[in-house]
Amino acid sequence: MKKILYAIAALLLAACLTSCNSEIKNVTINKLVGNWVLVEQTTVGVNGTVTTTKASGSDYMVITEDSITFGDGKSETTTNFTYSDPHFIIGGTNLYDLESLTRKEMVLQDKLVLGILITERSYKYQRK
Repeated sequence: MKKILYAIAALLLAACLTSCNSEIKNVTINKLVGNWVLVEQTTVGVNGTVTTTKASGSDYMVITEDSITFGDGKSETTTNFTYSDPHFIIGGTNLYDLESLTRKEMVLQDKLVLGILITERSYKYQRK
């Protein structure tokens, strides 16, 4: 009987740990609200070269219901924004698309990349 209880407890623990980082579907602003710290940036060049750079941990983003604040530890910029799955519309311009979201991690793709040297840029944030 004890072994069965241990097995059930282990299965429940495993289910809880995997569900904490599972992808969130049907994203709404309420699921985005919070403090996010940039952990890495990935750039894809026109020749297909992928470069991933770890962030220093000082760049962050704070999302509220109707505003978004970008900061780097020295200065902050706050502006109004709207979210229409998967688009972040900041100042009337679609700046980012939401690539993925879990409770702990968010990946945004930069939509203003010029195709001269870079074809894609994405940012990985972790919830603070």
